[in-house]
Amino acid sequence: TKSRVRDVVVLLAPHLMDNKINSDHNLAASALHHLGSEAIPFLRKQLFCSDSRGRNSLLQIIEYLEQQD
Repeated sequence: TKSRVRDVVVLLAPHLMDNKINSDHNLAASALHHLGSEAIPFLRKQLFCSDSRGRNSLLQIIEYLEQQD
C-alpha cells in the first residue's frame, strides 16, 4: 500500500546521507531501488531533507524507477 511505501522511504532515505556508517548507504539504496514507481513522489519529498550525497542518491534512484515504467 502507499502508506507502507511512504513509511519505508521515510525510514530509509536518511541512511543515504553521509553518516559514517559502513554499508548503510548501499543497503538503503538497494532497498529503495526495489520499491517501484509508487515510491517516486515520496522520494522526491526527501530531496529537501537530505545532504548532497543523499540528494544525488535519491535523484539516481528516482531516475532508475522512472525508467522502469
